[in-house]
Amino acid sequence: MKDSLKDKRNELAEEMCWTLKRAQGYVDGEVSQQNGTELSDSYRYGMDEYSKGFRTGYYTQVLAIHNEHPRSACRELGPNQSNSLA
Repeated sequence: MKDSLKDKRNELAEEMCWTLKRAQGYVDGEVSQQNGTELSDSYRYGMDEYSKGFRTGYYTQVLAIHNEHPRSACRELGPNQSNSLA
């Protein structure tokens, strides 16, 4: 993964209180949408963290979510226990 995409993933996870899997899905969804790739059924209907992030990135809805969960709210929640790709 390119360092810039990895940095974006890490930044999203921190700012949005997302797991790294969800943030990675967002980055991949955004890239797929920009490349004109059709959304597969597994990402369209999947309920796992990656698929949720993928849909968000594909439909570029992060600004609306960011307004609901500002960065300060993440700090109030405490450390994200599930912030791993494993």
